Amino acid sequence: MEASDPNFPFLHFNLDLRFWHLQDTKRAEEEFRKDITVAPDLPFSHEQLGKIYLNSGQDRAGAE
Repeated sequence: MEASDPNFPFLHFNLDLRFWHLQDTKRAEEEFRKDITVAPDLPFSHEQLGKIYLNSGQDRAGAE
């Protein structure tokens, strides 16, 4: 599906949820970032990316 249309709505969001569920946070983060690039105005991937940062202790990154 990604090869045919990498900008398909929610494609990357659903992929990143799959990787998140499989505890592959690196791949999940990559897919969340792709989804944010495709649809920056939708909050879902921003929220999930924040959870990754919070769980990895990166919640203070850029706060200073």
